[in-house]
Amino acid sequence: MTLSPGLPVPHATLYLCRHGETALNRENVLQGSGVDAPLNAVGWAQARQLGERFRDVHLDWLVSSELRRACETAQAIHEHHPGLKYTKYAALAELCWGIWEGKKCPCLQELFSKWNQGDYQAALEGGESPAHAVERVAPALGDILAKATDQAQIAVVIHGRLLRIILAYLIEGSLDYMGSYQHRNTCVNVIQVYKRSALTEDEIDRLWHDRVYPTGATWAPRPHAPTADHLAGPLHDYLFIPSALDCLAHLESGPNSTEVTVNVT
Repeated sequence: MTLSPGLPVPHATLYLCRHGETALNRENVLQGSGVDAPLNAVGWAQARQLGERFRDVHLDWLVSSELRRACETAQAIHEHHPGLKYTKYAALAELCWGIWEGKKCPCLQELFSKWNQGDYQAALEGGESPAHAVERVAPALGDILAKATDQAQIAVVIHGRLLRIILAYLIEGSLDYMGSYQHRNTCVNVIQVYKRSALTEDEIDRLWHDRVYPTGATWAPRPHAPTADHLAGPLHDYLFIPSALDCLAHLESGPNSTEVTVNVT
């Protein structure tokens, strides 16, 4: 993504990353907030390559969930930035899959069908819905952006389904779009965050025009950015513009390229 000349610089840049592979990822077992699995050998290799990707990137802050797979992945980034501030947020955990945590679930298509029909309160038994996940995550993201220094660059290591939810909610203004956002292990999503109050309507439209779209997008590009009405209080003044989505360049080139498992969740 190349921004049009004359546009303001972002308040912050978020590098939203997914953790490396675990054994349960490879087995397509449901792994939400209730399963705290470590990275497997492939996951550690992916994490090291992700760390290399950030070796020469200026970072002001490193953030992750408290789950082990995210922390171990974040550790690989931190090794290249040993003095970097690192914060863990419990609220950034993966969606909870309820009684199906740690199991192969035969009923995901029924749940996905409900989500595709706009029922974002739907959840597996004892689990968490996308709508509830938004309520949980929004205050944490608001806290991160409120504490960020101007033009801060922040790496955030989280989880697959949570990435779908966050990207659809922040960028598109609706969970209707979450199925289009892919999330392979250690993918990097680069999100430029602007303060709406510092932008004119023309600047908002120009930034929106320059955005990138997910490869799975099935909708026609919209001419205007969504309003901030959908965003919870702490996020209400922000505009989120993606400049890279599901990027795996660090895994897909060179002698140490790593196989990536695609998960349905």
